[in-house]
Amino acid sequence: MPAKTSSESTASQQNARAHDVARVHEIVAQVEKTQRNRDPEGFMRLLASEAVWVTALGKRLTGWDEINAFTHKMLTPALGEHYAAYEIAHITFLSETVVAVNVVQKPIDGQGKPDGDEPEGHPLYVMTKVDGNWLIAVGQNTRFQADAIAAQTKAAGEQE
Repeated sequence: MPAKTSSESTASQQNARAHDVARVHEIVAQVEKTQRNRDPEGFMRLLASEAVWVTALGKRLTGWDEINAFTHKMLTPALGEHYAAYEIAHITFLSETVVAVNVVQKPIDGQGKPDGDEPEGHPLYVMTKVDGNWLIAVGQNTRFQADAIAAQTKAAGEQE
């Protein structure tokens, strides 16, 4: 069998990267779906066994068992008609098997209309590729605080 040429190798790498990007998009879509459906089992299938999760309020959960217990208590219909639409803002490949994914969570109601009563979220997911599958190893939820960011930016500008 002849060796691959440089252009064939590059094309193969680009195809693999495109496949990985598509899979990352699918995982984020699954996060959205499991949150919307209040499906803790489905959500937990997206996490690595050694995962770490930090809630939007700053509560750190370490390991699958702790995240699972919290998720089963919190991801219930008691959350009401508050949902979020997920959009990937940026993907950074840290290696062939580790990716950082910046997500924007836009609050919506049960009909998919903007929910102005809830803050936007800007989570960061660090995913790892295990046996060909992408799993969330680290999740850091962050509430987007536009006013605080504007004040911080202004204060930083005044210090220059």
